[in-house]
Amino acid sequence: MKKIVHLLFSLNTGGTENMVVDICNCQVEYAQVYLIIIHDSINQMVLSQLSDKVNLICLKEKPPTKIPFFVFGLWLRLFKLRPDILHLHNRMSLKLFPHFTKRFIKTIQFTFHTTGIAPGRDVLRVDSCFSISNAVRNELIGRTGIDSTVIYNGIAVGSIPCRNVRNAPEKTFKIVQVGRVDFSIKGQDILLKAVAQCIKKSSHQEVTVDFFGDGKDLDALQSLAHELNISEKVTCHGGVKKSQIYSKLNGYDLYVQPSRIEGFGLTIAEAMAAKVPVAVSNIEGPMEVVDGGKYGFVFETDNVDACADAIALCIENYNNGNIQETVERAYERVSTLFNIEETSKRYAEIGE
Repeated sequence: MKKIVHLLFSLNTGGTENMVVDICNCQVEYAQVYLIIIHDSINQMVLSQLSDKVNLICLKEKPPTKIPFFVFGLWLRLFKLRPDILHLHNRMSLKLFPHFTKRFIKTIQFTFHTTGIAPGRDVLRVDSCFSISNAVRNELIGRTGIDSTVIYNGIAVGSIPCRNVRNAPEKTFKIVQVGRVDFSIKGQDILLKAVAQCIKKSSHQEVTVDFFGDGKDLDALQSLAHELNISEKVTCHGGVKKSQIYSKLNGYDLYVQPSRIEGFGLTIAEAMAAKVPVAVSNIEGPMEVVDGGKYGFVFETDNVDACADAIALCIENYNNGNIQETVERAYERVSTLFNIEETSKRYAEIGE
């Protein structure tokens, strides 16, 4: 049986870590899978989603990592395992594997999970480079000249209950946003201000917004809601298991992704799989998920007015009956392109 090793520096609540867990859980059905975590930074909620069939190795290093000392132990573990595929997911991990390590590692893969990564010459030692979207691939080519194979992030479409799109919103129009609470990247502040605008303008439609996720700006999010005088319309659930989010998604009327930086937008695809309409900022990653606006509403990034207009347009589409066709086509797109089983198999097959 093929041996596949995934290497992460930490296991926190980011999109990369969740994606790696999902890939591992699929690959155990046809391979012997190991997940090595270098640092002692491990989120127990994310860890609980890892299959018992995955062999977990925690090196428990304290950051910052002193590469000259700890790396010998890592090499020894890999020498004993002799994996068919070593899959790297963090830029710093590229520095850990000089040419001689190829004597006991058949294939080394690296995935670019976001834009703005400067891999340096270390990436030249990798056998296969991947990007999670054409947006990431094109940005990488433009900055470094390095090409890569696009393998879209995938989701377990069948695990996400669908919304009955024939049901129009009740008196309350419920918005949801999922992701790490980091204004500079995910832009939750834009959504809050847009919701405040919608509440002021609408006399007949109550609007609420729920946030799922932890992050450095969680307190700032709650403070901003208070400043905007909409605290009673905002609920912050913090970090919860993916399965819990999946079970709740179909109870919302709109998913909004107001990101300032986003290489793909996995949570957008998850909302589409729940047959929930989506509104996304017009940066490359989210735009690729909704195919330039064919499968969702689009607004200018970092523009509160445009975000509020997209929310209002979605409400209008519910009222005139046009929303059902959009979400049904979006569901078909997700089922075809963003399937976690296909994602996992492609990574394994390219390593053969």
